Amino acid sequence: MTFLRGARTPVYVAPQVKAIVDMLNDANPKFPVDYWFRPKDPNEKFEDPPYLLVRVYPSADQMTGALSDTQTDTIIRVQLMAAGRTDLEALNVLDWARIHMQRANLEPYLEDENRAVMDLRLMVSSAGTTRDDDLPTPMFVNSDLYELRTCRLTRNP
Repeated sequence: MTFLRGARTPVYVAPQVKAIVDMLNDANPKFPVDYWFRPKDPNEKFEDPPYLLVRVYPSADQMTGALSDTQTDTIIRVQLMAAGRTDLEALNVLDWARIHMQRANLEPYLEDENRAVMDLRLMVSSAGTTRDDDLPTPMFVNSDLYELRTCRLTRNP
């Protein structure tokens, strides 16, 4: 379990979410991939897009047993939000993320957590690009919702 201090509030990062962020960053994107707070520069101004943000979907992580139970499965829903200066740029960022999520091999990123990936699937595809005019620089956003199921590994001595 990790807590990150973002631009506004602490962000809980489950090991599974960290694995997704690390995997996407290792794919060498041409834009920042980070946790669900908007990147800010040292002057506390919002950075311009493009970027991709990842978070545990609110109230969506579930456990089917106690954390100490070696047979415990976890189901975590993860939302990816792509931001761009234009609707096409936001869509290109999300398309890039979809390709890498389909190819995802999260096992190496969860090795220290002693977890195996059972399933990673796209649950809800973006309903379209929306424009956010509430920022100094208007931007376009697009998001997808994924479900990641992992199980605890048992190791034989």
